[in-house]
Amino acid sequence: MTVNVAGMIWFIDDSAAAGGDGRLSEPFDSISAYVSGAADEPNDNIFVYGGTYTGGLALLSGQALVGEGSTAPLATVTGLTPPSYSAALPATGGANPVIGGASGITVATSNLIRGVTIANTGGTGISGTNFSTLAVADTTINATSQALNLDNGQLNVTFQSVSSDGSATAAVRLANIAVGSVFSGGATTIGNRGTTGIELDTIQGSISFGATTVANQMGAGGYGVSVRNSGAAVTFASATISDTNQTVAQVDTTPADGLPDNDGDGDAIFLRDNTGSFSVGGGALSNCGNDCVDAREASNVVLTNVAISNPGLDVISPAGLGVGGHGFYALNLTGTNGLSGGSVSGFNGSNRDGVLVVSNMFSQTFNVAGTTFQNATGSTGVRANASGTANVTLNVGGATNNAATNATFDNLSGAAVNGTSAGTSTLNLTVRNSSFQNAPINGKMNIIGLTSGTGHGAFNVLNNTFNNVFRTASTGEGLINLQGGGTVAGNTFSANVSGNTISNVGGGTSTCGGGTTFCAGPINTILIFPGAATNVSGTILVDGNNVTATQQGVLLLDMANTGVGLSPVAAKVINNVFGTNASRVGVGGLSVAAHYGMRIQRRVTGSPAANVLVSNNSVFNGSGAAGSALNTPGVHLRTQDTATMDVTMTGNTIDTNTTGTVGEVRVDTTSAGSIHCLDANGNTFPAGAAGLIELRESAGALNVEQASAAALSTANGGVTVTTAAGTPNFGIACAAPVASLRLNTNGQYLAAAPASKVTANVAYLSGERGNGRAELLPGLDAWRSNSKLFGGLSFNYAASNVALGSGLTDTVVRPAREAAPTAPAYGSAAVAPPVFSGETLSVNIGTLPAGKSMTITFQRPPRRSSARSARPLSPRRTPSPSARRRCSARRPTASARPRPAAST
Repeated sequence: MTVNVAGMIWFIDDSAAAGGDGRLSEPFDSISAYVSGAADEPNDNIFVYGGTYTGGLALLSGQALVGEGSTAPLATVTGLTPPSYSAALPATGGANPVIGGASGITVATSNLIRGVTIANTGGTGISGTNFSTLAVADTTINATSQALNLDNGQLNVTFQSVSSDGSATAAVRLANIAVGSVFSGGATTIGNRGTTGIELDTIQGSISFGATTVANQMGAGGYGVSVRNSGAAVTFASATISDTNQTVAQVDTTPADGLPDNDGDGDAIFLRDNTGSFSVGGGALSNCGNDCVDAREASNVVLTNVAISNPGLDVISPAGLGVGGHGFYALNLTGTNGLSGGSVSGFNGSNRDGVLVVSNMFSQTFNVAGTTFQNATGSTGVRANASGTANVTLNVGGATNNAATNATFDNLSGAAVNGTSAGTSTLNLTVRNSSFQNAPINGKMNIIGLTSGTGHGAFNVLNNTFNNVFRTASTGEGLINLQGGGTVAGNTFSANVSGNTISNVGGGTSTCGGGTTFCAGPINTILIFPGAATNVSGTILVDGNNVTATQQGVLLLDMANTGVGLSPVAAKVINNVFGTNASRVGVGGLSVAAHYGMRIQRRVTGSPAANVLVSNNSVFNGSGAAGSALNTPGVHLRTQDTATMDVTMTGNTIDTNTTGTVGEVRVDTTSAGSIHCLDANGNTFPAGAAGLIELRESAGALNVEQASAAALSTANGGVTVTTAAGTPNFGIACAAPVASLRLNTNGQYLAAAPASKVTANVAYLSGERGNGRAELLPGLDAWRSNSKLFGGLSFNYAASNVALGSGLTDTVVRPAREAAPTAPAYGSAAVAPPVFSGETLSVNIGTLPAGKSMTITFQRPPRRSSARSARPLSPRRTPSPSARRRCSARRPTASARPRPAAST
């Protein structure tokens, strides 16, 4: 007779007497006794009481290994309930049995491990290949060798914790993990690794680790964490990874384009070819042999509150961007990526950056919010290089002035932010609500935006604070340095520099260059330079900046672009404070070349026309020294070559402090064929008649809208007007200014445009507007990217109807539309417009419970015949009862089918 037994549970208890046969009443006393004595079969269950056990265990297909530490009862885990006459199953919820020895647990297919602690001293804690499915819960691995090695299967795994100390291979390895998998490693600690700490290769599902530490006491190569070919959402609650070591150098030689030719090693975190997401919620990446984070063709990579320090310790004298050594290297990422909170420091050496975003394909957004970049002598804090067909959006700082999202740049030798676009790529760079401070001697900490080729660059520098920056010898690079170098048709360039507070630019001492050079800093604090064949899209805007205590000049708007088919250039320089009487700009005296508040110039033969509005600015410049007639005026307007420029200058206050004869305003034409037209009115000069507007028609044609020099003086408070060269032409109407509300001398908006401007359709408002910073934009879409202040409140247009809330800082907000009256009254001569008139409507009313009903009222337009069409229509009538239908919820029948809607 054969008896088939199913639903077996084998029992192991290290406190039992030797010689047991595995029954509940006679358990095995060791794992080795079970291995040698059990006639186990697939799908059996193995229960291990709390205690300490040695020896590994190879599970058969379908088997479950359950320890006393299981949080679920044994009957629940196994699905077996003993009969009433049988002894009760042992209780769970106790201490995990510790299973150690020279090997761990090897899984077959469809296994369960629950409520045990694996403490292997050799082999692998849990290993398996082609395991189909594996479930793990209430389990800890404390290995002095490899902790996990699982290849090819689906996981439903939650560990209490995982640790490995001294693994010669990857301490945790998951490979070929199937869609739908769930893995939670809990707190994970890896030390004395012989190669990569955590290796995830070709994985799907949700893969998470708790607080994770990966040390490298043995100086091994490989990576702290490596994720490749992943479609999974990979998360680390935190990651503390230290002392990674580069043993395979990363190279970038064919060509040296910022794209590495090989993987190299030595990164704290290495990501490659991943379509899933990757996130870290805290921790520190320190003393990285190569990059602290190296992410290539990955997606949605976000680090939050992570301290990154001292990358590139093993990268020797990098000659290019692609050889490694960065804090966070991001190559051809997709989705939304970035840093939130945390810090990046110690990126020292040439061509090393805190964050380097390189893309020659794909579209991505990279956000830096609430992160501090500090104490580094490397190249750049945050750099983005877009080329090829890439479309990159780089946001530094948050949309509002919030400590949690504002970025901080402190004590950096190189640039703070640098963005470039080349090829046919697009780079949208926005730096906002961030702080730049405390540059070291010979340090810059500036913002750079550049375009070339057919590249598209949109550069926005908004509401930032700069203090004690660019302490270098004199340089032509601006603190805010935006340049268009497009050379191929189709390129675009736009610039918006608004709301920034800038002070103490340049060191003002002779401590630069080894203590032998005056720290003059940049010649121009704000440099906007569309050159080559750059096509300027939209209006260049310099608005609401407050600049004090600069050694040299403040603004150079140098429009030097030329080429067939380029659009005219429009610019607005409005509402800025460039120096105050107590804290002037251009104070470097004889030690510097430039002292001007602003220089605006149009030059290069064949360039399209330029139209510039200079309105409501305050300029106090000069150190009181003799000054240069060319390089010291408060406002210098200049047209050169065969270029044409119209400037409307109104509502400005200008005071230049020199002992020489220097104009508060200087206007030049310098070349045959150059044409400059000036309309200057309503400007204020604190020096009164001692103030000077100097006209110089050295060549070309200098036109003035005012009827004469005397009229120009009268229109500007009696300032002195002189003609230093040539014979300017007065009474010539200039082009209408770029659309803007503008103040009169009483601080009110003009009720009407000047007669010469009426044809431009420029709207003017009357009445007091306290802060004087409102303006019209050419169309509704312009509100999407231009934030202006009305009465101290920020209004932006968006295509959605969003109510304007408190704070008024959302970049896509507009005032809510007024609601239509609920019961509009129509006069006898007016026709009440139907709510709907002929449209086909689909209205989902949901499912009505049995016995409930609702009323649907159909309204028809009043009928009228041709004989009565001349009569006024009566007001809208209430539908008669016959025009209503009562609908009740009913149980549908098998034959029920939709019917056409009733009509009346």
